[in-house]
Amino acid sequence: MIRTPGQLDRAVNGVIDVVGGDTLVQAYGKLAESGVLVSVGHAGRRVNASRPWPSAPPLPSNAEESAAASPLEGVRREMARPRRAVPGDAAALVRLRVTMLEAMGAPVGDATAPWRAAALDWFTRSLSDPQTFAAFVIEDAAHGIVSNASGLCDRHAPGPGNPGGLRGHVFNVSTVPHARGRGHARDCLNALLRWFADDTTVSVVDLNATPGGERLYRTLGFAPPRHPALQLRRDQM
Repeated sequence: MIRTPGQLDRAVNGVIDVVGGDTLVQAYGKLAESGVLVSVGHAGRRVNASRPWPSAPPLPSNAEESAAASPLEGVRREMARPRRAVPGDAAALVRLRVTMLEAMGAPVGDATAPWRAAALDWFTRSLSDPQTFAAFVIEDAAHGIVSNASGLCDRHAPGPGNPGGLRGHVFNVSTVPHARGRGHARDCLNALLRWFADDTTVSVVDLNATPGGERLYRTLGFAPPRHPALQLRRDQM
């Protein structure tokens, strides 16, 4: 656990925690004199609980002052921030979906695979419906959109704990290989969860976690559901 700026000089490759007030900063990679790549988050936030949810807290008012006295100065200012995707970003979301599915070992096919055209149409239409769908992306000046997290609202039958019947689902969390390890996925997810909490009435948000992403999701408060989810594929019907 890194608690003072002086300890940063002795850090090596890997993921470390830097604690300052209520802010948790994860520093990724080798902390060299040339700079530090960081991602800011807040510990203890749960999103898979019934309303009312805790609102995402802002950075403490003294965050900038603290940064000015440490090697993190300037890094936060230059750190890429997520923005909400628009219909013109649909092709990039498909490209990131291909990256994600390839990493999972799925047979994605080439650029002419029919599912890609269908996915492009689906994302274009979904991004035109901001009430039920949102995606947040991070752009790189040299490579365009390099990371994203998408979410949608599903209508279910109302119940005692969810009178409106609306549930959230997170998917398509993906970062291109050369931009990984910089906290982009976490930042996109945090922005998406704020959208669910502030702009929708969903009572719970779920997702399907891969082994590589499970640790991140758990740090954001996701936990196994009380009842196991089962599937039956069409070829087994």
